[in-house]
Amino acid sequence: MIEKMLPHSLQEQVTQQGFGFIKQGLPLQQIQQLHKICDKLSHQYKNTHGIRHLLDKSPEIKQLAYSDNLLSPIKVILGQQARPVRAIYFNKSQSNTNWAVAWHQDLSIAVKEKVSITGYQAWSVKQGVVHVQPPEAILKNILTIRIHLDPVTEHNGVLKVIPCSHQQGYLNSTQISQWVKKEETVLCNCEAGDLLFMQPLLLHASGKSQTSKTRRIIHIEYAGVDLPAPLEWYED
Repeated sequence: MIEKMLPHSLQEQVTQQGFGFIKQGLPLQQIQQLHKICDKLSHQYKNTHGIRHLLDKSPEIKQLAYSDNLLSPIKVILGQQARPVRAIYFNKSQSNTNWAVAWHQDLSIAVKEKVSITGYQAWSVKQGVVHVQPPEAILKNILTIRIHLDPVTEHNGVLKVIPCSHQQGYLNSTQISQWVKKEETVLCNCEAGDLLFMQPLLLHASGKSQTSKTRRIIHIEYAGVDLPAPLEWYED
């Protein structure tokens, strides 16, 4: 069980550095099952590089998102009311679909409908779902788990992060450039089954893959707070 594997320092790492790991958080057998599930979804939705709204589209992934293995460490950090609110599948490879992602923060959340509330801005619609940029306090109560289905290195689009950058709150493009120039970059190399926990305000980026091997990741976002009524999480 994850509870026994959870390092005492994980909460401190995520709070202070903005990210942390549980190595081999999921067993190889479960990772192989997730391979099959994601391959089936890719075929069903005719999309090999990414699928949104996994909690709606896959009962197995929804069950995983609510499992003790993932929720237990999340609740240690976000509190007992934490729950999954969004899940996305990514697959990057040189021979299939390949892209680079510039340095950025994850600033948008998915909600059920647009509601005029002070502090919520930059409304948009992605694949039929309303998204909005919430106040900083909301983002500080969100945590992402990236489940690695394949080994990830500098050769196939590893995630790069800048430790402690989440503590600065919202950063504009000039501030992001300054951080990238002056601060240390960490490569989040992972093996299949490793779990990466990440704050949305942490500066992160990734390059293109230089190999034909797949880089498959399930990205699950958890929220530790409710939104102000009548605004509601989409909870896909």
